[in-house]
Amino acid sequence: MKIRAIILTVFFALLTLGNAAYADSSLKTAGADIKGAIERDYTAYYADTLEAQKENFHSSNRVSFLEATLGEGIAYYQANVHGESLSHELIGYKFPLYLEGTQVAVIDATFESGAWKIFNISNNDDFGNTIKRIESEYAKDGTLELIDDKRYNLNYLYINTAVNEEYINLTNNESISPTEIMSVVSESESSFNNSNRNSNDGAILVGGGQNVSSADNQPSNIFVFAYPSIRTISYLCCSSHSHSDSKKKGLRHTDESRLKLMKQKGLLFLLLFLVLLAMVGCNKEDSAEEKTDEQIAADYLQALGYTIIVHEGEAAKYTLEQERLETPDYMQLWAVQEEEPDAYFGKEIVSYQFTVRDHPLEQLYSPDDYTISVIVMLVDSEVIGGISGPVSKIKNLVMAGGEYSIDGKTLNEIKGIDYSQWLDYWAKKYGKRTE
Repeated sequence: MKIRAIILTVFFALLTLGNAAYADSSLKTAGADIKGAIERDYTAYYADTLEAQKENFHSSNRVSFLEATLGEGIAYYQANVHGESLSHELIGYKFPLYLEGTQVAVIDATFESGAWKIFNISNNDDFGNTIKRIESEYAKDGTLELIDDKRYNLNYLYINTAVNEEYINLTNNESISPTEIMSVVSESESSFNNSNRNSNDGAILVGGGQNVSSADNQPSNIFVFAYPSIRTISYLCCSSHSHSDSKKKGLRHTDESRLKLMKQKGLLFLLLFLVLLAMVGCNKEDSAEEKTDEQIAADYLQALGYTIIVHEGEAAKYTLEQERLETPDYMQLWAVQEEEPDAYFGKEIVSYQFTVRDHPLEQLYSPDDYTISVIVMLVDSEVIGGISGPVSKIKNLVMAGGEYSIDGKTLNEIKGIDYSQWLDYWAKKYGKRTE
Protein backbone atom coordinates (compact mmCIF):
# COMPACT_ATOMS: atom_id res chain seq x y z
CA MET A 1 0.00 0.00 0.00
CA LYS A 2 2.79 2.36 0.87
CA ILE A 3 4.53 1.66 -2.43
CA ARG A 4 1.25 2.27 -4.36
CA ALA A 5 0.72 5.55 -2.48
CA ILE A 6 4.26 6.67 -3.27
CA ILE A 7 3.80 5.81 -6.97
CA LEU A 8 0.49 7.71 -7.13
CA THR A 9 2.03 10.71 -5.38
CA VAL A 10 4.93 10.81 -7.83
CA PHE A 11 2.53 10.40 -10.78
CA PHE A 12 0.32 13.30 -9.74
CA ALA A 13 3.37 15.45 -8.99
CA LEU A 14 4.72 14.83 -12.49
CA LEU A 15 1.29 15.56 -13.99
CA THR A 16 1.07 18.83 -12.10
CA LEU A 17 4.59 19.75 -13.15
CA GLY A 18 3.76 18.98 -16.78
CA ASN A 19 0.65 21.19 -16.68
CA ALA A 20 2.64 23.99 -15.08
CA ALA A 21 5.30 23.73 -17.80
CA TYR A 22 2.58 23.85 -20.46
CA ALA A 23 1.03 26.96 -18.88
CA ASP A 24 4.42 28.72 -18.78
CA SER A 25 5.11 27.85 -22.41
CA SER A 26 2.00 29.55 -23.82
CA LEU A 27 2.12 32.90 -25.57
CA LYS A 28 1.97 35.87 -23.23
CA THR A 29 -1.49 37.46 -23.12
CA ALA A 30 -2.77 40.88 -22.07
CA GLY A 31 -4.19 41.31 -18.60
CA ALA A 32 -7.79 42.31 -17.94
CA ASP A 33 -6.76 45.93 -17.30
CA ILE A 34 -5.06 46.23 -20.70
CA LYS A 35 -7.93 44.56 -22.52
CA GLY A 36 -10.42 46.83 -20.76
CA ALA A 37 -8.46 49.94 -21.76
CA ILE A 38 -8.42 48.85 -25.41
CA GLU A 39 -12.14 48.06 -25.36
CA ARG A 40 -12.87 51.57 -24.06
CA ASP A 41 -10.52 53.15 -26.60
CA TYR A 42 -12.14 51.18 -29.42
CA THR A 43 -15.71 52.10 -28.43
CA ALA A 44 -14.93 55.77 -27.92
CA TYR A 45 -12.81 56.51 -30.99
CA TYR A 46 -12.77 53.73 -33.59
CA ALA A 47 -16.06 51.85 -33.81
CA ASP A 48 -17.73 54.58 -35.89
CA THR A 49 -14.78 54.73 -38.28
CA LEU A 50 -14.87 50.98 -38.89
CA GLU A 51 -18.63 51.09 -39.34
CA ALA A 52 -18.10 53.59 -42.17
CA GLN A 53 -15.60 51.19 -43.81
CA LYS A 54 -17.44 47.89 -43.31
CA GLU A 55 -16.83 46.69 -46.85
CA ASN A 56 -13.07 46.68 -46.14
CA PHE A 57 -13.52 44.45 -43.10
CA HIS A 58 -15.42 41.42 -44.40
CA SER A 59 -18.58 42.64 -42.68
CA SER A 60 -20.89 44.46 -45.08
CA ASN A 61 -23.80 42.19 -44.13
CA ARG A 62 -23.05 41.86 -40.42
CA VAL A 63 -24.12 43.79 -37.32
CA SER A 64 -22.72 47.17 -36.34
CA PHE A 65 -19.09 47.49 -35.31
CA LEU A 66 -20.37 49.01 -32.09
CA GLU A 67 -21.28 45.41 -31.12
CA ALA A 68 -17.84 43.96 -31.93
CA THR A 69 -15.94 42.04 -29.25
CA LEU A 70 -12.23 41.64 -28.56
CA GLY A 71 -10.49 38.30 -28.37
CA GLU A 72 -7.47 37.53 -26.19
CA GLY A 73 -4.59 39.99 -26.61
CA ILE A 74 -1.35 38.27 -27.69
CA ALA A 75 2.00 39.91 -26.93
CA TYR A 76 4.22 40.65 -29.92
CA TYR A 77 7.87 41.63 -30.05
CA GLN A 78 10.47 43.18 -32.32
CA ALA A 79 14.01 41.87 -32.79
CA ASN A 80 16.99 44.01 -31.78
CA VAL A 81 20.59 43.17 -32.65
CA HIS A 82 23.36 44.43 -30.35
CA GLY A 83 26.73 43.44 -31.78
CA GLU A 84 26.77 39.64 -31.55
CA SER A 85 23.66 39.34 -29.36
CA LEU A 86 19.95 39.24 -30.18
CA SER A 87 17.12 40.38 -27.91
CA HIS A 88 13.34 40.76 -28.13
CA GLU A 89 11.52 43.95 -27.13
CA LEU A 90 7.82 43.91 -26.21
CA ILE A 91 5.99 46.27 -28.55
CA GLY A 92 2.37 45.64 -27.59
CA TYR A 93 -0.56 43.25 -27.92
CA LYS A 94 -2.61 42.05 -30.88
CA PHE A 95 -6.34 41.61 -30.28
CA PRO A 96 -8.54 39.79 -32.83
CA LEU A 97 -11.81 41.66 -33.36
CA TYR A 98 -14.99 39.61 -33.80
CA LEU A 99 -18.44 40.29 -35.22
CA GLU A 100 -21.01 37.58 -34.51
CA GLY A 101 -18.21 35.15 -33.67
CA THR A 102 -16.28 35.75 -36.91
CA GLN A 103 -12.95 37.52 -36.91
CA VAL A 104 -12.96 40.63 -39.12
CA ALA A 105 -9.89 42.59 -37.99
CA VAL A 106 -6.83 42.75 -35.74
CA ILE A 107 -6.17 45.61 -33.33
CA ASP A 108 -2.57 46.47 -32.47
CA ALA A 109 -2.27 48.10 -29.04
CA THR A 110 0.81 49.89 -27.70
CA PHE A 111 1.73 51.75 -24.51
CA GLU A 112 1.75 55.47 -25.26
CA SER A 113 1.80 58.53 -23.00
CA GLY A 114 1.29 56.42 -19.91
CA ALA A 115 -1.68 54.38 -21.18
CA TRP A 116 -2.49 51.41 -23.41
CA LYS A 117 -4.05 52.64 -26.66
CA ILE A 118 -4.88 51.45 -30.15
CA PHE A 119 -2.02 51.94 -32.62
CA ASN A 120 -3.68 50.63 -35.78
CA ILE A 121 -6.38 48.27 -37.04
CA SER A 122 -5.86 45.93 -40.01
CA ASN A 123 -8.37 43.76 -41.82
CA ASN A 124 -6.44 40.53 -41.18
CA ASP A 125 -9.18 37.94 -40.55
CA ASP A 126 -6.95 34.89 -39.87
CA PHE A 127 -4.95 35.96 -36.81
CA GLY A 128 -7.12 34.01 -34.36
CA ASN A 129 -6.70 30.78 -36.35
CA THR A 130 -2.93 31.33 -36.50
CA ILE A 131 -2.75 31.64 -32.71
CA LYS A 132 -4.82 28.48 -32.24
CA ARG A 133 -2.47 26.59 -34.57
CA ILE A 134 0.57 27.86 -32.69
CA GLU A 135 -0.86 26.81 -29.34
CA SER A 136 -1.81 23.35 -30.57
CA GLU A 137 1.47 22.62 -32.42
CA TYR A 138 4.14 24.31 -30.31
CA ALA A 139 2.83 25.08 -26.82
CA LYS A 140 4.50 22.01 -25.31
CA ASP A 141 7.88 22.75 -26.89
CA GLY A 142 9.05 25.58 -24.62
CA THR A 143 8.78 29.35 -24.17
CA LEU A 144 6.93 31.00 -27.03
CA GLU A 145 7.05 34.58 -28.30
CA LEU A 146 5.38 36.11 -31.36
CA ILE A 147 7.88 38.18 -33.42
CA ASP A 148 6.08 40.70 -35.62
CA ASP A 149 8.66 43.24 -36.75
CA LYS A 150 7.61 45.25 -39.80
CA ARG A 151 11.01 46.95 -40.01
CA TYR A 152 12.65 43.73 -41.16
CA ASN A 153 9.64 41.85 -42.51
CA LEU A 154 9.80 39.33 -39.64
CA ASN A 155 6.73 37.22 -38.92
CA TYR A 156 8.06 34.38 -36.75
CA LEU A 157 7.32 32.28 -33.72
CA TYR A 158 10.26 32.14 -31.32
CA ILE A 159 10.65 28.86 -29.39
CA ASN A 160 13.13 28.50 -26.54
CA THR A 161 13.56 25.03 -25.03
CA ALA A 162 16.07 23.83 -22.48
CA VAL A 163 18.43 22.72 -25.26
CA ASN A 164 17.59 24.81 -28.33
CA GLU A 165 16.37 28.15 -29.74
CA GLU A 166 14.63 28.45 -33.09
CA TYR A 167 12.37 30.73 -35.11
CA ILE A 168 9.45 29.28 -37.08
CA ASN A 169 8.38 31.28 -40.14
CA LEU A 170 4.60 31.60 -39.78
CA THR A 171 4.21 31.90 -43.55
CA ASN A 172 5.98 28.73 -44.69
CA ASN A 173 6.73 26.92 -41.36
CA GLU A 174 10.47 26.88 -42.07
CA SER A 175 12.76 26.86 -39.04
CA ILE A 176 15.84 29.08 -38.76
CA SER A 177 18.35 29.78 -36.00
CA PRO A 178 18.98 32.99 -34.02
CA THR A 179 22.15 33.50 -36.06
CA GLU A 180 20.10 33.45 -39.27
CA ILE A 181 17.62 35.94 -37.79
CA MET A 182 20.52 38.25 -37.00
CA SER A 183 21.69 37.93 -40.61
CA VAL A 184 18.21 38.84 -41.88
CA VAL A 185 18.16 41.92 -39.65
CA SER A 186 21.68 42.98 -40.68
CA GLU A 187 20.92 42.53 -44.38
CA SER A 188 17.69 44.52 -44.05
CA GLU A 189 19.47 47.35 -42.26
CA SER A 190 22.23 47.36 -44.88
CA SER A 191 19.71 47.36 -47.71
CA PHE A 192 17.77 50.21 -46.13
CA ASN A 193 20.92 52.28 -45.60
CA ASN A 194 21.99 51.73 -49.20
CA SER A 195 18.51 52.73 -50.37
CA ASN A 196 18.74 55.93 -48.35
CA ARG A 197 22.15 56.74 -49.81
CA ASN A 198 20.88 56.19 -53.33
CA SER A 199 17.77 58.28 -52.74
CA ASN A 200 19.83 61.11 -51.25
CA ASP A 201 22.14 61.06 -54.26
CA GLY A 202 19.09 61.18 -56.49
CA ALA A 203 17.66 64.14 -54.64
CA ILE A 204 20.92 66.01 -55.05
CA LEU A 205 21.05 65.23 -58.78
CA VAL A 206 17.63 66.75 -59.41
CA GLY A 207 18.37 69.67 -57.14
CA GLY A 208 16.15 68.49 -54.32
CA GLY A 209 13.25 70.35 -55.85
CA GLN A 210 11.60 71.15 -59.13
CA ASN A 211 12.84 69.51 -62.31
CA VAL A 212 14.48 71.84 -64.79
CA SER A 213 12.61 71.97 -68.08
CA SER A 214 13.90 73.05 -71.46
CA ALA A 215 12.10 76.36 -71.03
CA ASP A 216 14.01 76.94 -67.78
CA ASN A 217 17.30 76.51 -69.66
CA GLN A 218 16.48 79.13 -72.28
CA PRO A 219 17.72 82.23 -70.39
CA SER A 220 21.26 80.79 -70.00
CA ASN A 221 21.47 79.74 -73.63
CA ILE A 222 20.22 83.07 -74.90
CA PHE A 223 22.58 84.98 -72.61
CA VAL A 224 25.55 82.98 -73.94
CA PHE A 225 24.39 83.79 -77.47
CA ALA A 226 23.75 87.49 -76.84
CA TYR A 227 26.89 88.23 -74.80
CA PRO A 228 29.29 87.77 -77.76
CA SER A 229 26.98 90.02 -79.80
CA ILE A 230 27.37 92.85 -77.29
CA ARG A 231 31.13 92.31 -77.23
CA THR A 232 31.17 92.43 -81.06
CA ILE A 233 29.24 95.70 -81.01
CA SER A 234 31.77 97.21 -78.63
CA TYR A 235 34.69 95.99 -80.72
CA LEU A 236 33.23 97.32 -83.96
CA CYS A 237 32.61 100.71 -82.45
CA CYS A 238 36.16 100.95 -81.10
CA SER A 239 37.79 99.71 -84.29
CA SER A 240 35.78 102.11 -86.40
CA HIS A 241 36.86 104.95 -84.16
CA SER A 242 40.55 104.04 -84.62
CA HIS A 243 40.01 103.65 -88.32
CA SER A 244 38.54 107.13 -88.63
CA ASP A 245 41.51 108.65 -86.78
CA SER A 246 44.00 107.03 -89.10
CA LYS A 247 42.19 108.03 -92.26
CA LYS A 248 40.79 111.43 -91.37
CA LYS A 249 42.50 113.13 -94.32
CA GLY A 250 40.18 112.93 -97.32
CA LEU A 251 38.13 110.11 -95.87
CA ARG A 252 36.40 111.83 -92.90
CA HIS A 253 32.96 111.79 -94.53
CA THR A 254 33.21 108.10 -95.42
CA ASP A 255 34.45 107.18 -91.94
CA GLU A 256 31.73 109.19 -90.23
CA SER A 257 29.10 107.43 -92.32
CA ARG A 258 30.63 104.07 -91.50
CA LEU A 259 30.73 104.93 -87.79
CA LYS A 260 27.11 106.01 -87.90
CA LEU A 261 26.21 102.72 -89.59
CA MET A 262 28.08 100.74 -86.96
CA LYS A 263 26.28 102.58 -84.16
CA GLN A 264 22.94 101.84 -85.80
CA LYS A 265 23.84 98.17 -86.02
CA GLY A 266 24.90 98.24 -82.39
CA LEU A 267 21.56 99.74 -81.35
CA LEU A 268 19.79 97.16 -83.48
CA PHE A 269 21.65 94.28 -81.77
CA LEU A 270 20.90 95.77 -78.35
CA LEU A 271 17.22 96.13 -79.21
CA LEU A 272 17.14 92.54 -80.45
CA PHE A 273 18.76 91.37 -77.21
CA LEU A 274 16.14 93.20 -75.10
CA VAL A 275 13.30 91.71 -77.17
CA LEU A 276 14.70 88.21 -76.67
CA LEU A 277 14.94 88.78 -72.92
CA ALA A 278 11.31 89.90 -72.85
CA MET A 279 10.25 86.80 -74.79
CA VAL A 280 12.10 84.56 -72.33
CA GLY A 281 10.33 86.24 -69.42
CA CYS A 282 6.96 85.64 -71.03
CA ASN A 283 7.82 82.01 -71.70
CA LYS A 284 8.77 81.47 -68.06
CA GLU A 285 5.55 83.07 -66.85
CA ASP A 286 3.51 80.99 -69.28
CA SER A 287 5.34 77.84 -68.14
CA ALA A 288 4.57 78.61 -64.48
CA GLU A 289 0.94 79.35 -65.31
CA GLU A 290 0.57 76.10 -67.24
CA LYS A 291 1.86 73.88 -64.41
CA THR A 292 -1.03 71.81 -63.04
CA ASP A 293 -1.87 71.25 -59.38
CA GLU A 294 -0.81 67.62 -59.74
CA GLN A 295 2.59 68.71 -61.05
CA ILE A 296 2.94 71.14 -58.14
CA ALA A 297 2.10 68.32 -55.70
CA ALA A 298 4.61 66.00 -57.38
CA ASP A 299 7.34 68.69 -57.23
CA TYR A 300 6.62 69.12 -53.52
CA LEU A 301 7.11 65.42 -52.81
CA GLN A 302 10.32 65.34 -54.85
CA ALA A 303 11.59 68.32 -52.87
CA LEU A 304 11.08 66.24 -49.71
CA GLY A 305 13.33 63.59 -51.20
CA TYR A 306 10.62 61.03 -52.06
CA THR A 307 10.67 59.07 -55.31
CA ILE A 308 7.28 58.89 -57.00
CA ILE A 309 6.45 55.40 -58.23
CA VAL A 310 2.82 55.92 -59.32
CA HIS A 311 0.69 59.02 -59.91
CA GLU A 312 -2.71 57.87 -58.62
CA GLY A 313 -4.49 61.02 -59.77
CA GLU A 314 -7.04 63.26 -58.06
CA ALA A 315 -8.21 61.82 -54.74
CA ALA A 316 -10.78 64.44 -53.67
CA LYS A 317 -12.07 67.94 -54.40
CA TYR A 318 -14.40 69.80 -52.05
CA THR A 319 -15.14 73.14 -50.43
CA LEU A 320 -14.17 73.04 -46.76
CA GLU A 321 -17.09 73.67 -44.42
CA GLN A 322 -17.22 73.25 -40.67
CA GLU A 323 -19.74 70.39 -40.93
CA ARG A 324 -17.08 68.21 -42.55
CA LEU A 325 -14.86 68.58 -39.51
CA GLU A 326 -17.42 66.70 -37.40
CA THR A 327 -16.93 63.46 -39.36
CA PRO A 328 -14.25 60.91 -38.30
CA ASP A 329 -12.41 60.89 -41.63
CA TYR A 330 -11.83 64.65 -41.74
CA MET A 331 -11.07 64.81 -38.02
CA GLN A 332 -8.29 62.23 -38.43
CA LEU A 333 -7.03 64.03 -41.55
CA TRP A 334 -6.64 67.38 -39.78
CA ALA A 335 -5.25 65.75 -36.62
CA VAL A 336 -1.86 65.38 -38.32
CA GLN A 337 -1.65 68.76 -40.07
CA GLU A 338 0.70 71.50 -38.89
CA GLU A 339 -1.96 74.16 -39.56
CA GLU A 340 -5.53 74.49 -38.30
CA PRO A 341 -8.33 74.35 -40.90
CA ASP A 342 -9.77 77.81 -40.05
CA ALA A 343 -7.81 79.59 -42.79
CA TYR A 344 -9.37 77.37 -45.46
CA PHE A 345 -13.09 77.61 -44.67
CA GLY A 346 -15.00 78.36 -47.86
CA LYS A 347 -12.04 77.48 -50.07
CA GLU A 348 -11.76 74.61 -52.51
CA ILE A 349 -9.31 71.91 -51.45
CA VAL A 350 -8.04 69.48 -54.08
CA SER A 351 -6.01 66.38 -53.19
CA TYR A 352 -3.75 64.16 -55.28
CA GLN A 353 -2.56 60.69 -54.36
CA PHE A 354 0.86 59.15 -55.08
CA THR A 355 2.68 55.92 -54.31
CA VAL A 356 6.23 56.76 -53.24
CA ARG A 357 9.44 55.24 -51.94
CA ASP A 358 12.32 56.64 -49.83
CA HIS A 359 9.71 57.75 -47.27
CA PRO A 360 10.31 57.72 -43.46
CA LEU A 361 7.50 55.17 -42.94
CA GLU A 362 9.66 52.56 -44.69
CA GLN A 363 11.57 52.36 -41.42
CA LEU A 364 8.41 51.00 -39.76
CA TYR A 365 6.86 49.08 -42.67
CA SER A 366 9.06 46.83 -44.79
CA PRO A 367 8.99 47.73 -48.51
CA ASP A 368 8.78 43.99 -49.18
CA ASP A 369 5.26 43.89 -47.75
CA TYR A 370 4.05 47.49 -47.96
CA THR A 371 3.95 50.43 -50.31
CA ILE A 372 3.68 53.97 -48.98
CA SER A 373 0.73 56.05 -50.16
CA VAL A 374 0.83 59.86 -49.86
CA ILE A 375 -2.00 62.35 -50.39
CA VAL A 376 -1.09 66.01 -51.00
CA MET A 377 -3.67 68.77 -50.34
CA LEU A 378 -3.63 72.07 -52.25
CA VAL A 379 -5.53 75.36 -52.07
CA ASP A 380 -5.14 77.90 -54.89
CA SER A 381 -2.27 75.82 -56.34
CA GLU A 382 -0.31 75.91 -53.07
CA VAL A 383 0.41 72.82 -50.93
CA ILE A 384 -1.18 73.12 -47.46
CA GLY A 385 -0.43 69.63 -46.11
CA GLY A 386 -1.28 65.98 -46.56
CA ILE A 387 -1.18 62.49 -45.10
CA SER A 388 0.74 59.27 -45.62
CA GLY A 389 0.29 55.63 -44.70
CA PRO A 390 1.29 52.04 -45.47
CA VAL A 391 -0.71 49.89 -47.87
CA SER A 392 -0.27 46.13 -47.66
CA LYS A 393 0.72 44.43 -50.90
CA ILE A 394 -1.41 41.44 -49.89
CA LYS A 395 -4.38 43.05 -48.14
CA ASN A 396 -5.48 46.64 -47.66
CA LEU A 397 -4.09 47.87 -44.37
CA VAL A 398 -6.51 50.35 -42.82
CA MET A 399 -4.91 52.74 -40.35
CA ALA A 400 -8.15 53.50 -38.52
CA GLY A 401 -7.62 56.60 -36.39
CA GLY A 402 -3.90 56.36 -36.97
CA GLU A 403 -3.11 58.65 -39.90
CA TYR A 404 0.43 59.91 -40.40
CA SER A 405 1.37 63.38 -41.63
CA ILE A 406 2.77 63.82 -45.13
CA ASP A 407 6.27 63.17 -43.74
CA GLY A 408 5.28 60.24 -41.51
CA LYS A 409 4.74 61.99 -38.15
CA THR A 410 2.04 61.02 -35.64
CA LEU A 411 -0.49 63.30 -33.96
CA ASN A 412 1.54 63.14 -30.75
CA GLU A 413 4.71 64.21 -32.55
CA ILE A 414 2.97 67.16 -34.23
CA LYS A 415 0.60 68.41 -31.52
CA GLY A 416 2.38 67.15 -28.41
CA ILE A 417 -0.82 65.54 -27.03
CA ASP A 418 -2.51 62.17 -27.42
CA TYR A 419 -5.60 61.44 -29.53
CA SER A 420 -8.07 61.61 -26.64
CA GLN A 421 -6.81 65.02 -25.50
CA TRP A 422 -6.82 66.34 -29.04
CA LEU A 423 -10.36 65.05 -29.58
CA ASP A 424 -11.63 67.02 -26.57
CA TYR A 425 -9.92 70.16 -27.92
CA TRP A 426 -11.36 69.55 -31.39
CA ALA A 427 -14.90 69.10 -30.05
CA LYS A 428 -14.76 72.41 -28.16
CA LYS A 429 -13.45 74.31 -31.17
CA TYR A 430 -15.22 72.75 -34.15
CA GLY A 431 -18.29 70.90 -32.93
CA LYS A 432 -19.57 67.68 -31.45
CA ARG A 433 -17.26 64.94 -30.26
CA THR A 434 -17.80 61.90 -32.49
CA GLU A 435 -18.06 58.77 -30.37
